[in-house]
Amino acid sequence: MALRLQFVAGLFTLLVSLARVHAQDVDEIVMREAFVVEGVASSGRVLLFTDAVEAMRVAGTWTPPKPGDSLPMPDGTTKDWKQVKAGDDGWLGLRGGSYAVWRVESAEERVMILDAAGHGNVLVNGELRTGDPYENGYVKLPVLLKKGENELVFRGGRGRVRAKLTPPLKEVYLTTDDMTMPDLLDTQDHAGAQFGSMLLVNASRRPLHWTLTSSGPTWHLGNVEIKVEALSVRKVLVPLGKPPAGAANVEVSVFASALHGVSEFPGIAPRITFTLPVRSPSQPHKRTFISDIDGSVQYYSVVPIAPNSTVPDADRGLVLSLHGASVEATNQAAAYSPKDWCHIVCPTNRRPFGFDWEDWGRLDALEVLADAQKHFKHNPARTYLTGHSMGGHGTWQLGAHFPGLFAAIAPSAGWSTFGSYGGGPPNVYEQGSPPQQMLRRASSASDTLALARNYVQNGVYILHGDADDNVPVTQARAMKKILAEFHPNFAYYERAGAGHWWGNECVDWPPIFDFFKRNVKPDTSDVRRVEFTTASPTVSPTCDWVTIHQAQKWFEPCKVDLTFDKEKATLTGTTQNVAMLSIDRSQLSQAAGDVTVTLDGQSIRIPSLLRGHSPDPNKGWWHRVALVRNGDTWRHDDLPVAPLAVANDRGFKSAFRNHLVLIYATQGTPDENAWSLAKARFDAESFWYRGNGSIEIISDADYVAQRRSPSTQTSLRPLSDRNAILYGNMDTNAAWAILLPLSPIKVTRTSVQCGDQTIVGDNLACLITLPAFNAPGSSVGVVAGTGIAGCRLTDRLPIFVSGVGIPDWVVLSTDMLSDTRKGLLGAGYFGNDWSIQHSDSAWLDQPADSTK
Repeated sequence: MALRLQFVAGLFTLLVSLARVHAQDVDEIVMREAFVVEGVASSGRVLLFTDAVEAMRVAGTWTPPKPGDSLPMPDGTTKDWKQVKAGDDGWLGLRGGSYAVWRVESAEERVMILDAAGHGNVLVNGELRTGDPYENGYVKLPVLLKKGENELVFRGGRGRVRAKLTPPLKEVYLTTDDMTMPDLLDTQDHAGAQFGSMLLVNASRRPLHWTLTSSGPTWHLGNVEIKVEALSVRKVLVPLGKPPAGAANVEVSVFASALHGVSEFPGIAPRITFTLPVRSPSQPHKRTFISDIDGSVQYYSVVPIAPNSTVPDADRGLVLSLHGASVEATNQAAAYSPKDWCHIVCPTNRRPFGFDWEDWGRLDALEVLADAQKHFKHNPARTYLTGHSMGGHGTWQLGAHFPGLFAAIAPSAGWSTFGSYGGGPPNVYEQGSPPQQMLRRASSASDTLALARNYVQNGVYILHGDADDNVPVTQARAMKKILAEFHPNFAYYERAGAGHWWGNECVDWPPIFDFFKRNVKPDTSDVRRVEFTTASPTVSPTCDWVTIHQAQKWFEPCKVDLTFDKEKATLTGTTQNVAMLSIDRSQLSQAAGDVTVTLDGQSIRIPSLLRGHSPDPNKGWWHRVALVRNGDTWRHDDLPVAPLAVANDRGFKSAFRNHLVLIYATQGTPDENAWSLAKARFDAESFWYRGNGSIEIISDADYVAQRRSPSTQTSLRPLSDRNAILYGNMDTNAAWAILLPLSPIKVTRTSVQCGDQTIVGDNLACLITLPAFNAPGSSVGVVAGTGIAGCRLTDRLPIFVSGVGIPDWVVLSTDMLSDTRKGLLGAGYFGNDWSIQHSDSAWLDQPADSTK
């Protein structure tokens, strides 16, 4: 018996060693085998998900799997852990919703670089780090291995994963793995007009605050301050100057150095050099700009109008062209030949996959359009929109949300909405609980079809191959059928026998450009009727001379149908779900004398003396006449539209813009503080990966100190002018008292209080967005939990997945991980005064331990 037990023990040790490697005096450790469990998590374009592995981690009951172990599932079944070996190529099969556990022994505590691809994300000794589901290959993150056994838990992405650990080059170093750089233009007006960005790796165990310097043959532009959290990476800005005359390429040198002479980092990589091409502005080229979303550097590609063009500026057009999934903007531009009458501008969607031209991808397209309009002479009435595949969807999306921007649109091989392609909104939660209905509403911006009548303002050309095996031609046919019911100006062409991509003609299709050339948008002052629907003023408030500022029910469609008669001095029409709108004063000024506005059958007289422009052009709201609904009664507001009404950061995801900063907690327990920092770092990494982002992370102590002493701030924009994401609750994050002293929702270690509803527990998670206190125009997003389990529940919420809708506030419990309906306790939208009393809210039920 003793020999048998000894044999069994020895066999068990051998089997466990199959999924464990030793990091002793080894420079590279490759994942050769791992424990895998399949099909234990759900996913999709929805906020809520189930996950048996995550449920154990969140609850603190996770134990490393052993041979023969099974994982209990919510339905009472079990899933077996299996030992799986990677193939000769290093890849290990791992589908979405599955997990792989890799164990590494280390003889000492040390920092290594995790070089992995194919996974959705990974837990390194319990800390969540971003993944590389698209296998881009540049996700190489510094991680801390402890002495003894280390555990890496990979969540599956798109079917396979590979991983290895390597020593860092230095404690701090720059890398060219993921650069965003422009083509240097040989006719720049002045040095420093262009910017690039590159990755700075902080493989040390403390945050750094350094300077970065770039130099070229004709410039040395001084220093840019940079901050990167411990064991993290960040895209950092690189200023670029004017290239020397006649140069075809320029060598650029970049190096980092400790700020204020601090020298705690002896391991600094030497300067890094790379070469940038020089282009004439008349050649196809890349341009960069600094994004208002996060202060990062983004690029777009341009095919300028043909150099020999004789078309006058007043007849020149600008075409915004959106790329498909996995396609770079440079490749999109390369598919076009120069035109003699229009510039072609290709934005990035923030990444080749990015956000499906929704959420931050939609914002990127708008930022690029605004930047290009400043640089390229054209007639704004000749602005057009097109795109292929995912870019075809983006064309339907942007065309529906912003009909006032474009004279015509032309989707090629595009799908219309997630509901008909991709299994996402708006169909999810259609028959769900009342709180789930709130989540359904939050994804309404993805419902292109609900906005279809907006296309009546633009010409539409639809192009699709009838043999497309990627995006079925039924997508185009369905849109053709919808347009045929009301649209007077659309064209449709099916390419017989053509698949998804049938050469450059998929985008560079001559009939599209002929169609564009025939369509010119009327001047806004000549527009007499505005028929406009917006999914939310947060997404798209303005069309021509009408702006919708507030909804009665947020994220339900808001509609206006208004007709202006300057001869009769009348503005007449109807509204639906609109609580506040405004009219451009210059439009009303076309009428002589007072103007009678009749909304929904009620008349209001606008005196002519109120239609003049403010002497201060910087106060844009003075240029608008505000009309406010109080119940069923409309009134004219003598005051300008307040900044609070204009800044409609509604829905939790909208807080992630306006040069946002992430604030982690330092006032909690060691576990609470560690979670807060790790979650902030994970969100910053995720936005870097998905959105080419560069988000600053700061502690609550530093944030409070800098807000109280603005002269100590190091950022270019004051913290009070920037959106903030706060990680933690009232007990753990000191920034709460400054940013949200009057918050109608209060989250502590033990409870969530929402108006007169109090839910007690240590397993609650809460997402909130609110205006920042005493900082007009800035918003705060809150990622909070009651106990450590509630905090961990927020970790994998798919905030950055396109199409996922999140209302103004959401309350979850850890029950979500086994039953999504049971785990969504409440959700809703604040009133237009940002109160709970006037909110539009829904609760799953009245909790038994709640108080009033």
